[in-house]
Amino acid sequence: MAIVINGSGTISGLAVGGLPDGTVDDGTLAVNSRGTVLQVVEGSSVSDVTTTNTGAWTDSGLTATITPTSASSKILVIQHQFYIARFNTGGTEWEGSFRILRGSTALYATVTNAFSAIAAVQSSKARVQMGNTIAQSYLDSPSTTSSTTYKTQGYMQTGNVFVINRTNARSTLTLMEIAG
Repeated sequence: MAIVINGSGTISGLAVGGLPDGTVDDGTLAVNSRGTVLQVVEGSSVSDVTTTNTGAWTDSGLTATITPTSASSKILVIQHQFYIARFNTGGTEWEGSFRILRGSTALYATVTNAFSAIAAVQSSKARVQMGNTIAQSYLDSPSTTSSTTYKTQGYMQTGNVFVINRTNARSTLTLMEIAG
């Protein structure tokens, strides 16, 4: 029976074992189709400690580098980072934040609003301390096939202390190249 490809996209005339050896190989399969995960890279930190109380963004020491295989690829950046925040409760604002950067370009930032609620409850104490993990993600379109480094930074308002990463508390930055 002849192999027929009809207008509806179906193929008839094939039987199990009906194709000669070598007819279908890696080169004829649909690879790198949109949405396929092409590679995964992870950066981690278990002992870097960064303390910031300057009211400025501070590098956390958590980085990961990936070289996209195509300029049309997207990079899914997933941050999972441990922190300790210490607040002087005499103030009126307790705001801390993390952000994800590609090189020196800020891509995404989040304010950790939970600080305010915890500090307000503990307002009778001279200082409040809390530890937690933040998880955030960002889908980036770097439009390059060059080696690309992502990193995280932390921010705490002046007068309060933000300890980013800690011995025995693993923080990770995972990069996944997604075919575009």
